[in-house]
Amino acid sequence: MVFLDPEGYELAFSTIAGVAGFRIGKKVELLILINTGSLVRTIAGRLQNDTGPWALDWAVPFDWREMAQRYKEGDLSADALREEAASRFCDALKTRLHYKHAFARQITRSEPGQAAIYHLAFASDDDTGARIMRDVFDSMWSNVSRGSTADNRSAAVVNPQLPLF
Repeated sequence: MVFLDPEGYELAFSTIAGVAGFRIGKKVELLILINTGSLVRTIAGRLQNDTGPWALDWAVPFDWREMAQRYKEGDLSADALREEAASRFCDALKTRLHYKHAFARQITRSEPGQAAIYHLAFASDDDTGARIMRDVFDSMWSNVSRGSTADNRSAAVVNPQLPLF
């Protein structure tokens, strides 16, 4: 398993593809922190200053401009934008990198009502690995309400100094 924790959007999707395929005969399982927390302000800033190449162009494996336009027009809330981004990222892991399983879990601050700061995405071709990771995702911080869909679950960051498991 490979854990990828990029700084902001400094990880190109092509790098994720390279990591996924470095093992001969079988793709590695991936855990990737997706910085969905800053996505709203990043997109809002980009809509105001649309010049030159930009990190989302190579770091995000889906059409973020269409989502940005829906957000700008009020058709997509900030929370919905983050959830849709995580969902589309997982879809890209399945369609572009051909993973059999890809799903994400929302990670929020511990205070009630806080927005997502990250989504933790998991990708695997192994049914058992996916079943284990879903169980891990489901058992983390069970006192916190879950996200809106089965594939995008919510967890709280209670104390980053403590072990997660």
